[in-house]
Amino acid sequence: VLTLSLSAAAAWSPVPCEDGFAGEYPCEGLALLSVRSLEELGGGANGNDCWGWVDPESGREFVLYGRSNGLSIVDVTDPVNPDYLANVPTASVQSLWRDVKVFDNHAFIVSEAPAHGMQVVDLTEVTQVTDGPVELLPVAMYLGFGNAHNIVMNEASGHAYAVGTNTAGGGLHAIDVNEPTNPVIAGTFEASYTHDAQVVIYTGPDQDHAGQEVAFCFNEDHVAIVDVTDKTDMELISDVTYAQVEYTHQGWLSEDQTFLYFNDELDERTWGHGTRTYIADVSDLDNPVVLG
Repeated sequence: VLTLSLSAAAAWSPVPCEDGFAGEYPCEGLALLSVRSLEELGGGANGNDCWGWVDPESGREFVLYGRSNGLSIVDVTDPVNPDYLANVPTASVQSLWRDVKVFDNHAFIVSEAPAHGMQVVDLTEVTQVTDGPVELLPVAMYLGFGNAHNIVMNEASGHAYAVGTNTAGGGLHAIDVNEPTNPVIAGTFEASYTHDAQVVIYTGPDQDHAGQEVAFCFNEDHVAIVDVTDKTDMELISDVTYAQVEYTHQGWLSEDQTFLYFNDELDERTWGHGTRTYIADVSDLDNPVVLG
């Protein structure tokens, strides 16, 4: 990563994509607008995941950037001159992995660090920062689990789903966050370790499940489709398996909820083929079919 001094950062200008490169970075049709080093964004041993938030009052855009030792909040309204405004320190110790999602102008932060729990941060506080970075402290903590690999948010129901935690065998850990400063456990689903998931209110073609809250879980060696409408009694609808499985990593539904696109993290290494996206027909949730 190109490290910029503060004076150089202020003078940064876009770098066009020419002959397959924008500066030192390979590109295809996209200019490089700016670069900030890990050190400029709070440091730590590594960066990991990121999410976004738009302030509904001003329209300002922010990146929430996970690091081993905390979370950076960066104003990218002017993408050529991103402004690092706030740091949320880790709740316990440093960790390779941190994840964040947003609901109701609050950030919900988890980490694989032990005894970390879930931090809740009021993002509107950062809009008042004029001379950053400042330290931003959580307005609430949820300690129903210690470590978590990931957190999934269904904004339509106001529920967060921590996955890969030290509870429920690493399965779904549902939290009611409709009052962001008062997160409450809603239920757990223990079937197998969930690495990532997408949770939606189902509006797809399968009328048997219309209006249900459904989780599409990426569970290391398969995809699990789960009815999570009743958080106290979540039920498996079906499993999706496929050839040459190695580590079912993540995926996403098509807009009409007819197809599920998902990826395997390690199949290239094990089976020797190039990166591929699997496509499943989930128009019948009880009988999903991998198309290719």
